[in-house]
Amino acid sequence: MITKRRHAVRLLAMSLGCGFLFACEAVTETIQDDPAAALNKELVGKLSAGIRPVENLLIEGQSLEVSFYLNNGTDAAVEVLPWATPLEVNISADLFVVMKDDEILPYVGRVVKRAAPTAEDYITLESGEKLETILNLSQAYDVRAAGNYQVVLESLYLQDSKGSLEAVIVDNTVVVTRQ
Repeated sequence: MITKRRHAVRLLAMSLGCGFLFACEAVTETIQDDPAAALNKELVGKLSAGIRPVENLLIEGQSLEVSFYLNNGTDAAVEVLPWATPLEVNISADLFVVMKDDEILPYVGRVVKRAAPTAEDYITLESGEKLETILNLSQAYDVRAAGNYQVVLESLYLQDSKGSLEAVIVDNTVVVTRQ
């Protein structure tokens, strides 16, 4: 009798184990099929960045603005030099490809020369922290005329005190219409 019970318990345990195994496989497949979940998984342990529109439809006199974000998905604090990056509120370099009706607009903003950075020039981004800035592209590109504008963040050069930092650009294109 004891042997039959042990055998029944073993069969039950194996059945449950297989059931859990199949359930786990189904969850894994669902996560792998979900692009957002896959993207979040890809960004663990990395810096990620992107741009989003502040307004998609502009009227005369309204500035074309984009929101830039930098997210620290690493497990440590990171120091970033904001110079000549979208972290700098006053744009000081040609950071974007800006097109009006498929024509590339030249950068007309300021160009800044600086001495070597000091420790005070860096911004610390804690693990899991997200920095966000609003950039007025009207300061750096002639975006006054009516039309369809496309703003692209093609690359991002970030540096810390030791050299360059790599960030994955997640959202790189903003489309805005000016009436």
